[in-house]
Amino acid sequence: MDQKKLYTDFWNLLSETEDYLKYGKKTRRDEAPVFTERPPEDLSPQNAAPAEEFIPDSEHCQSCPRGKDGKTAVPLMGSVRSDLWVITDPPGLEAEKLNKPLGHSEMEYFEKWMAAIEMSLPGDLCLQNLTRCRMPGNRPPFPDEINRCAREIVQRLEQHRPKALLVMGPATGAWFSGQKGKKVSEIRGQLYTWQGLPVVVTYSPDQVLNYGELKRPVWEDLKSLRNILNGS
Repeated sequence: MDQKKLYTDFWNLLSETEDYLKYGKKTRRDEAPVFTERPPEDLSPQNAAPAEEFIPDSEHCQSCPRGKDGKTAVPLMGSVRSDLWVITDPPGLEAEKLNKPLGHSEMEYFEKWMAAIEMSLPGDLCLQNLTRCRMPGNRPPFPDEINRCAREIVQRLEQHRPKALLVMGPATGAWFSGQKGKKVSEIRGQLYTWQGLPVVVTYSPDQVLNYGELKRPVWEDLKSLRNILNGS
């Protein structure tokens, strides 16, 4: 059996199990996404989809199978006109219930990070997920799922052009750095650019909450981010 199809079928089965546990029945599903590769360069503004295809800033998004299956698109937090955009991995179960990009403990911890570099929600930054619906079983998003949500990210970045991007977590870090399949530990500590914008890669708050030894590297990444924002 084709390995990509097997991988997709596995996650579909996991998602159906989740439906039974949550709803007591199987919800209607469209054709499952195919696990295919597409590099972030394909999503440059000149190659982006027409505006009417962009995912709306709404919890009722129907642009992909996740939304059609009843998943809630978690909204952005903060201001899209701010100098700093923070993009993190897809929401987990608690974040989905709170309808926020991060769960309660993660958000509290993240806000402490921002306070350390004299930034705060909502006025100083924009916070959003790489994909705005929780993935079945909290699995990593497939590349084509990222591509759908990345259309919206490209559109907003083209409109507002912040000074810097802070990307948190393995899926988001790999996507924006172009370092597919690598861990955060392998790609953080150096500056990347994405669509001409400086990108700082770091761990997500939940990673640091689980592994306290990651606090120091996160602080080093935040200092680099502060220097970019200050123009130094």
